[in-house]
Amino acid sequence: AQIPENHLFTPDNGIVIGVFALMGEDAFSVAPAAYPVSIIPPAQAAPKQVKLLRDAGADIVIALTHSGITEDRRLASETEGIDIILGGHYHYKTAKPEIINNTIIMHSGYFLQHMGKLELAFDVATGSLRILNDEHNTPYFTRLDSTVEEDPEIAALIDKYGIFLNKFIKSYTGSLVSDFNEIVICSEFPLVKEYQKTETTTGNFITDAMRLMTGELLGKPVDIAFQANGIIRGDILPGTTEWSKGKITFFDLASVSSVGMGPDMSPGYPLVSFHLTGENVFNLLEIASLLQLVLGDTFFLQFSGLRYSYDPGKALWLTIPLLDIPVPAYRSVINAELYTGENVQSEDMFREIEKCDETLYHMVSDYHLASYLPVVGELLPRLKIVPRNQEGKPFEDIDQTIVKHNGQEFKVWEAIVRYALSFEKNKDGIPTLPSLYKHTQNRIMMKDEAIPLYLWSYALIVLLPAMGFIMVRWSIIKIRKKRRDREKSD
Repeated sequence: AQIPENHLFTPDNGIVIGVFALMGEDAFSVAPAAYPVSIIPPAQAAPKQVKLLRDAGADIVIALTHSGITEDRRLASETEGIDIILGGHYHYKTAKPEIINNTIIMHSGYFLQHMGKLELAFDVATGSLRILNDEHNTPYFTRLDSTVEEDPEIAALIDKYGIFLNKFIKSYTGSLVSDFNEIVICSEFPLVKEYQKTETTTGNFITDAMRLMTGELLGKPVDIAFQANGIIRGDILPGTTEWSKGKITFFDLASVSSVGMGPDMSPGYPLVSFHLTGENVFNLLEIASLLQLVLGDTFFLQFSGLRYSYDPGKALWLTIPLLDIPVPAYRSVINAELYTGENVQSEDMFREIEKCDETLYHMVSDYHLASYLPVVGELLPRLKIVPRNQEGKPFEDIDQTIVKHNGQEFKVWEAIVRYALSFEKNKDGIPTLPSLYKHTQNRIMMKDEAIPLYLWSYALIVLLPAMGFIMVRWSIIKIRKKRRDREKSD
């Protein structure tokens, strides 16, 4: 069936409301498996949809966007006729609605933690909207927790689809887990992800699961696993109510890394296994340093089996003013060390990886993230990364690197659940999260070793014209002096 471009509906008050939806360019850029789907740039799509809805009789036009607050602000400032933008993508919650170019912008956070509410008055004569929340003491957001009663109709739908989900989970995991509400593990502390551009306990736990469970499945050790913050969807939080205290369900674990799908079209990105030279490992770390500066926390990488230190001030020479083009310096990574102990990265057992090391290291990541590696090499040839098999022969296609288990893709979420179930059990027979995950482990160390390179670059940009002016001035003075000397001698 064809997806409609927009929708009109009329509530009991008789006001005609038109709705259209947009995916932002940033959101689309991190969906490499979107083909054959493409998007029309929002700057082109929005005016067209506004006109179609207004021509069809819409009194109020609402844009539902998956673009992020930055693009939504730009959309509001550049597009006439949008009354309300209700957006997402950045996991951002507006303290209160923003108003730009008479457009109301509201983001309600993520994970259904809050329900946003706008109370509005519509002026039929002028077609304008006025927010009434503050006048009527109506909160903009309502916290959605156990104090909010279930809606019977929604609860029935959840039960209905829960049956299908449980059948899938049981089948895919070989009856390892059979219910999405099943208690898988218990913990006295949370695993936290929501710290920007830094090592996190959630990142350590997930990458350890990827490394160790893939190694166990393949029957050979994995040296390094890496995952991006953008694919780690949140914290892992133990229950806090009387009946759930300290307990973590399958859903709690799987939901932090269940986004996307692989070629098999089943939920979750599969794990991929390949080898990189030591030189390529350094390139990967340099890319990690560079991308998180240019593109933000989404591309900050978490690691297992490795620890390294870097100086973010040496990642870029500068960003060209006005054009906003970064100029890489390729100098940020200070050192990298491979973990040589067994199993969990808990002991101080490391050996240094040399920058020009041609040793092959067994790597694990996910299908989504690995698909970016060739693209980086095309944009920045100096940081080219070549995934290889264990004999050192380059893979021709990323699909060749997908890890399989019982003939099906081995998913990141499955590795996490299997890892959790491997822990020592408490007196109630429930695996318990080890205390080593209560804190981070200095796997990623940011060091400011010197003056950032961009300061030297900008200083040079400022000094060159000044030096040029001084040289020209000095030359003029010298020429004048010679002329006076000649006049005197004559």
